Amino acid sequence: MTGAALNHRLLRPDRKMDFSGLASVWREERIQMRLAGMAGFACSPSLLNKVRGALGCVLLESASGAVRERRPCTWSPPCAADVFFGAKPQVRIGAFSSEISKPWVLKARQDEEDLIIAMTVFGLAQGWTGEVAAALVTGLQSRVRWRDLAKDRQLFVPASPEIIERRFITIEKINIPLAPQRICVEFRTALDAERGTPDERPHLLFDRLVRRVSLLARWQGVEVVTDLDILQEDWRACAYDVENWSGRDSGRPERRGGHKFKNRLACDGAMTIGGDLQRLWPLLVIGEHTNVGRGASIGLGCYGLVRPDGC
Repeated sequence: MTGAALNHRLLRPDRKMDFSGLASVWREERIQMRLAGMAGFACSPSLLNKVRGALGCVLLESASGAVRERRPCTWSPPCAADVFFGAKPQVRIGAFSSEISKPWVLKARQDEEDLIIAMTVFGLAQGWTGEVAAALVTGLQSRVRWRDLAKDRQLFVPASPEIIERRFITIEKINIPLAPQRICVEFRTALDAERGTPDERPHLLFDRLVRRVSLLARWQGVEVVTDLDILQEDWRACAYDVENWSGRDSGRPERRGGHKFKNRLACDGAMTIGGDLQRLWPLLVIGEHTNVGRGASIGLGCYGLVRPDGC
């Protein structure tokens, strides 16, 4: 299977399912790296963007000539640079067409004194997990510009970042619990706000989730088939209680090492959604795995679902 054949497969998936069916066949693998004593970097606003850049540089070094010329890989199987960074075909979701999303998400967190970098790989792309994990190790140890990041908070940078643990966690399906009457969506990272912030247009969460999850479904070998008009009626009928969205990030780097995001960002906050969530619930649960909005692959739009008392 060459890069062109992979693109053909993404355009013509084997199965057609709704979001509940998609959850039952969902596959992902998480690559988790623990960097000793580097917990302070977890809050750097540009950390994952620099990790993405380092990973891309490492993969490009071993890529085919076609990929270097920005064409689909001619190797069989295609090189990881094509799978994870190459341009993918566009498909129509509702009234608009979008490029099929890249099959991965980066996340970062602090664990005591250590920094945890996790990369989740979706569906078909799991065939290249070993190659991308090795590239991620190289990128973290020698390609990430840690000294630039350290300027954000005057952090100590070790001469050679040490990865003291590497773990692989596999998920074969996403279990969908019973839908509650109300749910709190707590955002752990900033959210792209180019089309509006949650306090301005809270229902846009679902519009973005439909597009994001439908595009990533192609990597699961699934074309999502559902009545978008009915789903839209459901989410517009919901009641939204939006909390803690007063702060906004204009996209300007706050510190010398910061990355300048192209779009306006809304700072992390929460919203409680109440109503008939039966048809919307699988979409929300899958979204915990995928993030939502632009910049999702580098950690933006990450949220968790918390049930209010009694729900």
